[in-house]
Amino acid sequence: MYWSVFSWWLVFAVIHRVSPPIGVIIVMPVFLIKGSHMATFLCSVSFISYMANFLGGILLISDGITLAVASMASRESMGKTIASTRKACGLTQKQVAEQTGINKTTLSEIENGRFTGSLDIFERYLDAVGLQLELTTKQHRLPGWDEVDKLFAEDE
Repeated sequence: MYWSVFSWWLVFAVIHRVSPPIGVIIVMPVFLIKGSHMATFLCSVSFISYMANFLGGILLISDGITLAVASMASRESMGKTIASTRKACGLTQKQVAEQTGINKTTLSEIENGRFTGSLDIFERYLDAVGLQLELTTKQHRLPGWDEVDKLFAEDE
């Protein structure tokens, strides 16, 4: 993918709809932007986002940068919720580790949003503090200005 934010263009994607009414053709604008030009992209995100919304289009960002930021924020948020629930229960990480058989380091990774292990471990920890895992439809969002530093931390 070698798209550039300087040369972004509007592509009209023709989508054939299979649900009733059959045979209806929908024309939808799609904006294509290269992920490696994220700094420039963030400067013009308001305009592009407005145009995509105004025209009923879809904003595609290559390299999954936006999804990674959203996903990390979600993990951090879940970790904070788990940690505060554990503390409200009057439990230390050491006590939860002994109760569940999960390594204290792993509990810390979960609470800090850095855990990439098994769902079984995650569920055992949730169960120990009286929480449960629920699934909802993902809400996509663009990174906020305060998240720009996190996006480019590895570039420095």
